[in-house]
Amino acid sequence: MTNYGYVSSVSTGFATVEISRNSACAMMHENDTGSSCSGHCEGCASMLHKMTIKADNAVGAAVGDRVEIESESKSVLLLSALVFVIPLLVLVAVYFLTRNYFEERTAIIFGLLSFCLCYVILRLLDKKLASLSSCKIRRIISKYDSSEEK
Repeated sequence: MTNYGYVSSVSTGFATVEISRNSACAMMHENDTGSSCSGHCEGCASMLHKMTIKADNAVGAAVGDRVEIESESKSVLLLSALVFVIPLLVLVAVYFLTRNYFEERTAIIFGLLSFCLCYVILRLLDKKLASLSSCKIRRIISKYDSSEEK
């Protein structure tokens, strides 16, 4: 999986890169001029949100550089399953296990509470889960030029 962003900080061997979240809408449709909407329509509002990624900086990128980041699709799919599928499976499993012992309303509440608890646990494990995703800077697209700001 390839993404693009700007280096916001550098530490020994690693760089923190700020990227825009991709939305399927921004990737798929075009506006009247034939170019992508770049996140300006309602469907692409999620593109305006930024996130940061810690990536291996073997290419020596510096703060402000625009870079191309690569991550393994396998690890991205694994993390997606962890975040989206497992809480849903827990909700359904807890509901079906508790409905035999309690009335339906109580089973639904237990299911929803277990769903929320799953997200709390995932949030607490966030740093450890982030280490599963190995991102690396593949190349520097453009160097940051501080003289342009003057």
